[in-house]
Amino acid sequence: MNMIKKYKYAFAAFAVPFLFLTGTMVALECAPFGSQSFMIVDALHQYLPFFSDYQEKLKNADSLFYSWNGGLGYNFYSLWAYYLSSPFNLIIKFVPKMTIISVLNWMVVLKFSLCSLTGFFYFSYRQRKQSFRNVAFGLCYAFSTYMTGYYWNIMWLEVMILLPVVLIGMDRMMKEGKSRMYCLALFASLFCNYYISFMVCVFLALWYFTYSFEGVKDFFKKGIRFAWNSVLAAAMAAVVLLPAYLGLMDTSS
Repeated sequence: MNMIKKYKYAFAAFAVPFLFLTGTMVALECAPFGSQSFMIVDALHQYLPFFSDYQEKLKNADSLFYSWNGGLGYNFYSLWAYYLSSPFNLIIKFVPKMTIISVLNWMVVLKFSLCSLTGFFYFSYRQRKQSFRNVAFGLCYAFSTYMTGYYWNIMWLEVMILLPVVLIGMDRMMKEGKSRMYCLALFASLFCNYYISFMVCVFLALWYFTYSFEGVKDFFKKGIRFAWNSVLAAAMAAVVLLPAYLGLMDTSS
């Protein structure tokens, strides 16, 4: 009870979107409460078969480098790097194949709730206090137009969860010289989905110029630290980024 009271704002930031979206699932009769799904457009026609293929590979310990379940076969690793690399997706190994749609629906609910939670932490960090106002800001972040418009691109949502953490890490790096959090959070973002993480990197480069500096020397000193830790994060994520790049270079598009 004391734990809930101590973290009541964080609990609210997570619980409100979780309960709201669970209620939405019930009202819309989305699986497991019916036959409908949050998965629409490409999520239904492309991502769902990818998840099904990935589940078979996880359960049967098959190679992640190639698949025969499409056309005459295709490079599965480059596909995995874009759609499936998030550790969240490992949960499908432990569920029956018939429940994949239900699992993906719950993953959308969970990811929205985590976006609200990390958004809450970011605003609380900036304001140096926790409050219901910051809970509201976290909810606004989780239910922004971008999130509600593109939620069916389920592989992008991990990056949105991590973005507030990356920004907290960047702020600590710029103001306190502590770069570990920034580097690890950006690495996790790049590992989970390189496509949206590239957009995040562009944003961070612009965000850098919003900080105040003591002079030209301080500007370049912090800029070198920022660049070095960004490159280091990308290097740690090379296990995903490099094979994905090589795979993409072999495609016509």
